[in-house]
Amino acid sequence: MFVGNLNLTQELKNNKEISHAYIFAGPEGIGKKTLAICYARKILTGKFKLDTDGFAHPDLFILEKERVKKSDIEELIEDSYKLPFEGKRKVYIIDGFEEATKESQNAFLKTLEEPPEYLTIFLITSDLERILDTILSRCRTLNFNGLSQNEIEEFLIDKGIRKNARLFSKISGGSLKKALALNQGENFERRQKTIKNLLKILKGSKEEIFKQYNFFEENKDDLQEIFETLSLFLRDLAVYKSTKNVNNILNIDYIEEIKGLNLSTKEALEAYKILEKARNNFKSNLNFRLNIENMLMKLGGLND
Repeated sequence: MFVGNLNLTQELKNNKEISHAYIFAGPEGIGKKTLAICYARKILTGKFKLDTDGFAHPDLFILEKERVKKSDIEELIEDSYKLPFEGKRKVYIIDGFEEATKESQNAFLKTLEEPPEYLTIFLITSDLERILDTILSRCRTLNFNGLSQNEIEEFLIDKGIRKNARLFSKISGGSLKKALALNQGENFERRQKTIKNLLKILKGSKEEIFKQYNFFEENKDDLQEIFETLSLFLRDLAVYKSTKNVNNILNIDYIEEIKGLNLSTKEALEAYKILEKARNNFKSNLNFRLNIENMLMKLGGLND
């Protein structure tokens, strides 16, 4: 089922002219691929329905994000010149196209420049900046917005997820996928542990600083998720310290803890900067242990 971005759904539903290539751009987990499949159904069958419900077709090929490699792109290019199996049209959906190397994108360029008349391509991305300008100029780009908190909360309640629907809608950053992931026990427990560990450090517990390194080491595979949790919490802390308005807090299950932290507005903002610097350091391949321990020591020293 597709939720949100009604202007785009109506545009695609009513559109009579099919472009040879589209880029669906926007935040992760908001239904870009889902809507591409819905529109592919219209292209291939003439029926538009805002639900993929296991839709499959011999002339629809979906390249998942984890398969956006040079060999897969080359295979797709070769296949593009084969006629449709069943109807008059053929559709490719490539998820996470930003993961394709420049070499792969350049190889794909010829297919976009001289596409077979029966082919329509959807490139799904959460990062337009990583896609070559030559690719962008040959596609019709549709920009998706994150979902509203109300849209996510209503969807979760409709799915029977009532207990934490409001919380998940607030901390998911407009991503339905992220909100649903939070409902999985393991992910929610990791969030709770991440925040509790941070609270110990921010309260000036020196003995906890180096203990917390083990948590990051043990959860290396989920580092991006952990940093997003920390970033959102420290954002809440900085906003509350500067406004004293609890209505601005997104982590609503930690309102009292945020109110009780003995940090100034300046210190709260500094904590956020420390975290973001550590996150950016990973992009520069800085030593993992050095980066984490440096971040923990700086966060723990804010109360000095």
